[in-house]
Amino acid sequence: MDKNEYEKGFDRFILKKVLGIVLILAAGFMMELSMGIDGILHYISLAVIVILMLIGFRMFYLGF
Repeated sequence: MDKNEYEKGFDRFILKKVLGIVLILAAGFMMELSMGIDGILHYISLAVIVILMLIGFRMFYLGF
């Protein structure tokens, strides 16, 4: 494994950390938006928020 491959892997690792943070922030923003929604759409948006947060945390902590 030469230095160039290592740097490419490290860049991808950093990118996944940043993507994880962005997903978590997006989920937080959607949570703010969904406060005004009533009925079944509210529960659907909450489910989407939870999924986004799980993917974001997984990307941030594990780098997958």
